[in-house]
Amino acid sequence: MEQLKGLIEEFLRNMGVKDPGVTISQGGAQTKAHISLDDAGYMIGKEGENIHDIEKILKLLARRKGVEGSFSIDINNYRGEREAKLKDYIRKVARQVVMNKKEVRLPPMRPFERRVIHLELATHPDIVTESIGDGEERYVVVKPYP
Repeated sequence: MEQLKGLIEEFLRNMGVKDPGVTISQGGAQTKAHISLDDAGYMIGKEGENIHDIEKILKLLARRKGVEGSFSIDINNYRGEREAKLKDYIRKVARQVVMNKKEVRLPPMRPFERRVIHLELATHPDIVTESIGDGEERYVVVKPYP
């Protein structure tokens, strides 16, 4: 975990970030790198696009430098807050699907967001979820259980 932290700090310093705050947490098999920045808007990007791209680059660097294991990054808790909002939203959608007995097609989402939805509804007895489409147009359909 220290090797991952050092890699991320070095990457951020090379991008011109002074004193990056990086903490690593482990929850089961999930390793998360939490990054705290004063001016994080440009690092987060529109709808978290830059976080996604930075994570891809860091994973490539980690692999090259022999850092083992999978990880995700979050900047100023953007993804944490996005996940909480998605969970609230999907619970409302699930109630709507159960009441109306009609499927609901969600807008296209990033893999991170689709995963949150699938996991949140995985134990819901009256709902099934399915991802449909390709690339940036991939979306989730929430259906009543047959």
